[in-house]
Amino acid sequence: LSLRRLRVLDLSSNFLSEFEGVAEVLTVEMLPQLRELDLSENDLSDSAFETLSNVWGSVLPPPIERLKFRETSLGDKAARSLANLVGSRRFPSLSYVDLRGNPQISSETRSMLRGVLPSSSSGLDEKQL
Repeated sequence: LSLRRLRVLDLSSNFLSEFEGVAEVLTVEMLPQLRELDLSENDLSDSAFETLSNVWGSVLPPPIERLKFRETSLGDKAARSLANLVGSRRFPSLSYVDLRGNPQISSETRSMLRGVLPSSSSGLDEKQL
């Protein structure tokens, strides 16, 4: 099974709580055409996101345009890691981030993330962040 042409990966509502074994696949080498990643409605903690963030910090992530983390358990630490990744230009095509339903993420952190996303983003309003 080849995933090289996969453009959308919807892992929402899959009872994911960790990224061990999954994070290593979410790279440009494995998924060179991936444009959308949906991890919504999973029980993802900040430490789970840290695993993904470490992988994306050491190898190129796919050319993702849309990231969805709606109604996960992510908090400020994960959102700040995401902001740092975006700010480091690891995601030059990223234009939409959905963090709705994550009340643990402070408005200050949401503002920081909003500040590193391109101004033309469609997902910068309060409804998504």
